[in-house]
Amino acid sequence: MKKLILLFTLAIIFGCSDDDSKDSETNQEFGTKEVTVTIELPENSNINPSDLTISTIFTENETVENETGSVEIFDNDAFELIYATNSSGNIVLMSYINPINGNEITLDSKSTAKTLAMFHPWTMHLSVQAKEEAFAQIEQLSEFNAYHNEVITNINSGSIDPLATEQILESLDNFQTSIFSRVEQEILPLKMIAENNTIDLTNRKSSLDYEIELFGENGQQIGESEVIGGINKRLLSWSNVLNVIDGSFEFFQPTNLNIAIPNENQEYLLKADAWSGFAAVNNSFELASNFIGIFSTSVATIFENAACAVQIGNLFVSKATNVSQLITGGEMSNGQALKELILFLISVKDEIYGVTSSCSEYLLPQSAFGKLIEKLSIIGNLENGAVLIFNIADISLYQNQLEFCFERTATEIVECENEIVGTWQMIFDCSEGQYPSLGPLNVTFFDDSTMNIENVGSINGCTDNGSYSFDGTILSFIYTSQCDETSQFGEKNDSWNFTGTMNSENNIIGNLAVSFQTGSFPPDEANCTATLSN
Repeated sequence: MKKLILLFTLAIIFGCSDDDSKDSETNQEFGTKEVTVTIELPENSNINPSDLTISTIFTENETVENETGSVEIFDNDAFELIYATNSSGNIVLMSYINPINGNEITLDSKSTAKTLAMFHPWTMHLSVQAKEEAFAQIEQLSEFNAYHNEVITNINSGSIDPLATEQILESLDNFQTSIFSRVEQEILPLKMIAENNTIDLTNRKSSLDYEIELFGENGQQIGESEVIGGINKRLLSWSNVLNVIDGSFEFFQPTNLNIAIPNENQEYLLKADAWSGFAAVNNSFELASNFIGIFSTSVATIFENAACAVQIGNLFVSKATNVSQLITGGEMSNGQALKELILFLISVKDEIYGVTSSCSEYLLPQSAFGKLIEKLSIIGNLENGAVLIFNIADISLYQNQLEFCFERTATEIVECENEIVGTWQMIFDCSEGQYPSLGPLNVTFFDDSTMNIENVGSINGCTDNGSYSFDGTILSFIYTSQCDETSQFGEKNDSWNFTGTMNSENNIIGNLAVSFQTGSFPPDEANCTATLSN
């Protein structure tokens, strides 16, 4: 047993509030104002400006006369979307605006190209200042002119949905890819120190929360669950964005949680789960709020009061938990997960509107609010900028559930012994005729989570690999053996996949799935029961 200062190199999944806290008593309210919008179509466009209408989160389908119109927006330091649609309801021109910068704005092809590039989850963790800087900087990129010209071509093409054509999506994909072409990623652990009378947890990397529970050796929880907050990964400036793109995360500050260790001498199990209790609700809220912030940072800010956050989190928690499981199971990519969440957001837009109405004094038109959420469907390649989409990236980088076992003795705190390390005898029974009997086999488990099966892994001409996981109760292992023609079996490929549970007699009983192929015979498989004892 090792003396503990435990640098617990656990890969940690997610959780995080981008803002330091949520106001539990007051709502953040802002004034509103009118903004004059000028429509400036590209040269050679056949579109009549008067055939377009202008919309915001407050204004729906305002008419355009003499190439101008007026809309209502929030009046605060924010980043809000204004867009012009054709008679089919599809966006033709768009732009972001910070209301504190004036009462006039022009929607043209350049503002549309820049907005389209930023109307994407890669901007969801950017502060208002960082978004403004990005909006100014992206047109300086060498690839912007070609991308802008493609936007002009599609607007002038007469397409019913000019910003959703295959050509514009490909051009947008290429441009966004150029922004993130230098991406490097770094994985850091959760740090845990258990000594004296305290467990000190540090979230060193993840952007999302974890619920923490401590259990005694009788399996009963000790004390109340607590939450270790996620790292605040709000990017405050464009230079922060560039740092992340270059693989530098040092400016993110870790979070800490201290838990008292009881005086009773026994084994303790610490569990951390990103999708349990308040952590799951908090993480789900952050996902939903960050999506809303793509088109209105003001509404995202309104959601931050505690009552709104809990309602939004509860609305999203089931879907977010399911998506996280699919990501960690390798069944869904980050981009597919984002698409799934956006589609869910669109499907519950009426419920979100209901929360907005109950949590603020604003009488937002429900139809305008819903249509603005629906515009998220125009987002292009959702795999772009993954390094900046922390809520999703951290799910794929780190584990959802973490467990750590330690023991308090009369004199020290030590790591629990790994009860599985050593040599066990495995007896298995397969369906008749499916797999040849090899008799009892010696299975050896090593400290480094590797393993070996005697008489399988010791045959000349064979290459074997095995790994296992054991949490004190459940054992899982995968073992593969590949033999060439020089082995006593000739050419042979076997794969053993076992999952079993330790019983009160310390035997492990479970199911062993074996797939095998010998020589030129077709592959076959067997389902077996297996018992390991030592």
